[in-house]
Amino acid sequence: GAKTTTTDSNGEFTISDIAPGSGIKVEFSKPGYIGTQKIVTVNSGRTTFCSTSLYVPFIQNFASGMAYTVMQQSNLIDLPANAFVDAQGNPFTGLVQAQVMFFDPTLAENLNAFPGTFSGIQTDGTETMFESYGFFNATFVDNANPSSQLNLASGKQATITSYISPALQASAPATIPTWYYDSAAGKWKEQGSANRIGNTYVCNVSHFSFWNFDHPIVPADLSTLTGRIVYDDGAGNLTPAPGAQVVATGVSYGGYNVSYSDAGGLFSISVKASAQAKLQAFSGENSSPFTNSITTPGAGASLEVGDIIISDLSFTL
Repeated sequence: GAKTTTTDSNGEFTISDIAPGSGIKVEFSKPGYIGTQKIVTVNSGRTTFCSTSLYVPFIQNFASGMAYTVMQQSNLIDLPANAFVDAQGNPFTGLVQAQVMFFDPTLAENLNAFPGTFSGIQTDGTETMFESYGFFNATFVDNANPSSQLNLASGKQATITSYISPALQASAPATIPTWYYDSAAGKWKEQGSANRIGNTYVCNVSHFSFWNFDHPIVPADLSTLTGRIVYDDGAGNLTPAPGAQVVATGVSYGGYNVSYSDAGGLFSISVKASAQAKLQAFSGENSSPFTNSITTPGAGASLEVGDIIISDLSFTL
């Protein structure tokens, strides 16, 4: 809705009086940074934890009439000449400003910038969990008027070359679906595919937003972690933490999943099978440390991980 707030000196924020529900979109933005969006579930009488990382984009300027390659390290965006139109669809002439960032999904701070959730809508309309082999954001504006965003002209395409992280090269498939983020729907949507050439993925796109190289995780590739989230009052007394949020973040794969504990603090969360992941729990402003890396069980199997302890820092005045 129209509820907004500003982060404090620690980057922390609170937005109150949110109607309970799922699929709630939280927009993050700051001038000079790449904005992003998170999707959260708000439970009645509970505080939902939500965080993100904002990045300063890599910026290059070039003349609109020339073919140009935006290069960020080993990542490339090859653009044809006269590629852009303005918001009204008129051919743009002038200096184009490219605002670009490619993200390595094996880095936790990069995963925290990932918009939406690690699932998307396939071309057949079904939704699937997926793991990322890299994602990027690209925005092009009129350099003389940076608030004026430019779009690729009809019939024009850009060729994307995205470097695959060394940690993912052994498992990276030869062909992978490409997905764009629809911020209005709060969903990733499959559109096209990329081919692996050496240690890069190469694809063509006809519009810009967040794009993602994601491999679907089918049910046969999933396993389950179960456990309990508890509060520690500082005196060694452990009590169940109902409605706490638990996040499973891939260590050997690029992705995360979210679940919530029941009235007894018990949780169950889906993860990639035969991989490594770590868990962290949140309850309001309190959180647990990350667990050690957990080797997840084989496909279809379940592993009990025991208690995840949140230090209860709340008090009654």
